[in-house]
Amino acid sequence: MTRTHTRRALALALSLTLGAGLVVATGPTAVAIPLEPTLSSLTTSIGDLDATFDPAVTNYAMTVANTATYFSFTPTAGDPSATITTWNGDAEAVTPSGTPTTPSWLRVGANIMTATVAVPGGGPSVQYTLTVTKLPAPPPAYDLSLSSLAVSQGSLSPAFDSATTSYSVDVPYETTTLDFMLGSVPAGNGLTLSATMPVDAMTVRLAASGTLAWITVTAPDSTSRTYWVTITRGPAPTADVDLANLELSVGTLTPAFDPSITNYTATVPYAVRSMQITATASTSGHTLTLLNTPMTDGAPTTVPLNFDPMGNGFGINVTAANGVSKGYNVTITRDQPSSNANLTSLSLSNAALSPAFSNAETDYAVTVPYLTTSTTVTAVAADATAILRINGTDTASGVASSPIALRIGANSIVVEPTAEDGVTTTRRTIVVTREAPDLDLASLTVAGGTLSPAFDAATTAYTLALPYPVTSVDVAATSVESDWTLRIQGVETGASTIATPIGASTITVRVTALHGEFRDYTIAVTREAPSTNAILSGISLSGGTLAPSFSTGVHNYAASVGYLTKEITIGAGVADATASVTINGTAATSATLALGVGANTVTIVTTAQDGITTSTTTVVITRQAAPLPDVDIALGFTAGDAAAGAPFTINGANLLPGSAATVTMHSTPVVLARGTVLADGTIVLSARIPAGAGAGAHRLVFEGTAVDGTAVTSTAWFTVLANGRIGAVSLTGPVAYAEPAAVRALPVTGADAAAPAIVGTAGVAFGALLLMLGGALRRRARA
Repeated sequence: MTRTHTRRALALALSLTLGAGLVVATGPTAVAIPLEPTLSSLTTSIGDLDATFDPAVTNYAMTVANTATYFSFTPTAGDPSATITTWNGDAEAVTPSGTPTTPSWLRVGANIMTATVAVPGGGPSVQYTLTVTKLPAPPPAYDLSLSSLAVSQGSLSPAFDSATTSYSVDVPYETTTLDFMLGSVPAGNGLTLSATMPVDAMTVRLAASGTLAWITVTAPDSTSRTYWVTITRGPAPTADVDLANLELSVGTLTPAFDPSITNYTATVPYAVRSMQITATASTSGHTLTLLNTPMTDGAPTTVPLNFDPMGNGFGINVTAANGVSKGYNVTITRDQPSSNANLTSLSLSNAALSPAFSNAETDYAVTVPYLTTSTTVTAVAADATAILRINGTDTASGVASSPIALRIGANSIVVEPTAEDGVTTTRRTIVVTREAPDLDLASLTVAGGTLSPAFDAATTAYTLALPYPVTSVDVAATSVESDWTLRIQGVETGASTIATPIGASTITVRVTALHGEFRDYTIAVTREAPSTNAILSGISLSGGTLAPSFSTGVHNYAASVGYLTKEITIGAGVADATASVTINGTAATSATLALGVGANTVTIVTTAQDGITTSTTTVVITRQAAPLPDVDIALGFTAGDAAAGAPFTINGANLLPGSAATVTMHSTPVVLARGTVLADGTIVLSARIPAGAGAGAHRLVFEGTAVDGTAVTSTAWFTVLANGRIGAVSLTGPVAYAEPAAVRALPVTGADAAAPAIVGTAGVAFGALLLMLGGALRRRARA
């Protein structure tokens, strides 16, 4: 039966062909059966199409509730060999037949999605369009309207209407603040004014580049409505705001002053702790400030200088009466201080040093007669900037010290030069022994502890470390000479029980000769006590800066980090090693904490050794919100331009630094440009439409990554006509491919004008033949 139908179809097609004047050659040549670029079905993840699917119908619509968030659809090709390219409203992709598209976010209103079916071997494709309309949210439970809104300068555009939420206002450049007059809101609602610049009550400070302010009406159920106002200042007027001269009281500017140069450096000696800066404006009447503090034009201003390897920065700002300003910067660095803490000579007034003075020698010994009751020391510093201290007293270099009393026995004199840097020191000790009667002890014992060092008659100072439970010790002593008097803690005795208070105390054993000369043996006693020190010695952050700077008396700090900082390491040091630390309740002196966007509170609690004394410090670390991405497509061509080589440029901002970005031309994806986002989050991609762009609808799709890691796409649509010219162009939505009549029509000229008609008639007949052949073969395939 199938063969019979096929023969009849062939016979009929041959008759039509011959009747039209065509000659059909017979033989074994195979006839190609065209494939059909159609869908056999189209289903959706939610809702129903507004009409039953028909492969011959290419446009469908449906409506979903406002609560619907994500949507996908499943196209199935009529021919298994067909390729389906889908647009889900966010991105284009090749989707296998019968497979759901990637779910896309539904926006309120119309969401246009397409499925384009193409078959192997080329030929026209068929595009099915689905318009999904998401219903708007139901009206709020509360009235969120604002009764009125006005500004102190300029006019709102458009005129205020409580139902309109976006406005703009233009003001002159000289306007630096703008007052807002807000009307009333329904009872129970809250009303706030915010802006991208500081806000003082109802006054907004204005940035030169533009300021966004917003008024938020908040209902008791936390629903809100925001009114947006974009404020634009006019262009800045011009004025001469150069400096005519810039001078330093110490040091030399590098480079030499030139009004057109705004950045300078200078170096001064370390000893210079302050200096004067004199700035003269090129035009009298201008306002000058130094570090935001007014300075007199042409008069010196005294500034302090810190020792900082990075230098001391001073910003000088010149402002004209019309508000135009210009800044100059001077960085002044103090030289490194001297580290020379050597001596060139050292001597005593009444004895020679042993060994003889050498700068490398640190210890000297001198013996003087019993009648020598004092001496003076003269030292000469190798560097005049060094500070010389003798027994802790500042003494001029090369000048004899004040008389130093000498007790019987060993007298230590410490000579300590400190270099200009305040850090480098050298120390020389002169032990002056004044001869005296033998006042040695024969023994010194302590029951209840151990002396350090072990007793030696020549050693007069000892230490005794006692644990907290020891409340007293027994001290006993004997002198070498039995006629000498012994006193323990001032009481004449050779043995005594001494109470030991918590902390430091001293036990003194005095040996007194017949004529009143004496020697004291001292025992420095330290009895342990539980520490009550719960003081923090410092806080460190791996990112951001503490505000205010750390101080032991401050317990509340703040710090701010950028959005890309997702975690921070905080460290806490204690003044007493016996104290313990917790960070957010966990025992640790350092912790790495995850940061959410906004304020993150870190609580540091230190507990002293006694377990009672505590100190709490709070650090609020604010992680800034991610900036919104900004993509601008600038097409360098319009309708009628040649498509081949047509230029375009895409500028992106607020993108993820280091991420990749591409520009792809569709329908057949061709990457026209790619690049890497710069450290400041910007990228510029430029390219041209390739010469091979075929007739039909095309798209330029920019794909990148926002700072928060989400995908960013932006699309421009255009068509290419059969004559190689640009057809339609759009930055807002797809444009349909349509050839103008002048392009479609083929003109008829010359004596053979009838020939096209004959060919046309033959073409119709041959087309009918192919349709019948295709229908017969499909019926055979189904059979």
